[in-house]
Amino acid sequence: MLERRKGEKMFKVFLYAFLFFGCASKNVLVNQTFYPEGPVIRGSDLFFVEYSQNNIKKLNLKSKKIEKFWSRKGCGPASLYLSEESLFVSCYDENRLVKIHLESKKEVVFDLKKSLKGPNDFGKISKEIFLFTTSGEFNNESEVSGEVNSFYKGKIKTLKKNIHYPNGIAYLKNSNKVIVSEHLKNRLISFDYKKGTLMNKKVFLNLPKVGNDPYLGPDGLKFSKQHKSLFVAQYGGGKVYRVGLDGKINKSYNIDFKYPTNISISNNFLYITAAKDANRKPYEGKIFKVKIDF
Repeated sequence: MLERRKGEKMFKVFLYAFLFFGCASKNVLVNQTFYPEGPVIRGSDLFFVEYSQNNIKKLNLKSKKIEKFWSRKGCGPASLYLSEESLFVSCYDENRLVKIHLESKKEVVFDLKKSLKGPNDFGKISKEIFLFTTSGEFNNESEVSGEVNSFYKGKIKTLKKNIHYPNGIAYLKNSNKVIVSEHLKNRLISFDYKKGTLMNKKVFLNLPKVGNDPYLGPDGLKFSKQHKSLFVAQYGGGKVYRVGLDGKINKSYNIDFKYPTNISISNNFLYITAAKDANRKPYEGKIFKVKIDF
């Protein structure tokens, strides 16, 4: 009888593990990639970067086929922004933005002035204007030198300085507010956006302290289509948070990898790029697809 009970117990454990890992595997959209970031969706295609490989890749969400879309040695791509006919990439290591035509792949390069260091993430304001962060040095002991900038018809203007490694950025059109990840302070800050300026800096949310990673902090963030919720990837914490417009976390999603880097949202799903170990080569990563509610 004892042996039978042991057998039943082992079977239940095996069955539970099978179901658990089976369900988890269904949420893995891309099983092998290297330091993925910056996912954006156009039609049935998901574009994402591989920072450590200097690549932009394209995944067809229907066929699941992955192909290399673009590559540039030394770029260090951090994120992507879609305009009508082009894809912008922030070349973090080269300190420039590159505009790539989606069909011809013709490039237009925008070199940044020396005071702007480390172009990182993008946030759409309108059809012709986007904001982007220049993060500065990713070091807790370094001088605070991060900035938020605007891009309009090829002209770059700095809107706000002295942010401790600004990373993700998103615009809430309904209230003309811009939310910025102040990564190295593990918090989100907000600004009023008015006539091309950023004013009234406030702390929007202090994120929970999870684990012991010294570089824990908010990375990419996106508003839902209805602008009712903000989704935030916490680098070093292995979580994505759903945040209300009141600046309070109302749900968290555990990610299998410790370093979620960014998010895209489409049809009630989160597409989350994440690295297993952001400090060790080959910087193995995955892209997760997670069902959400708003």
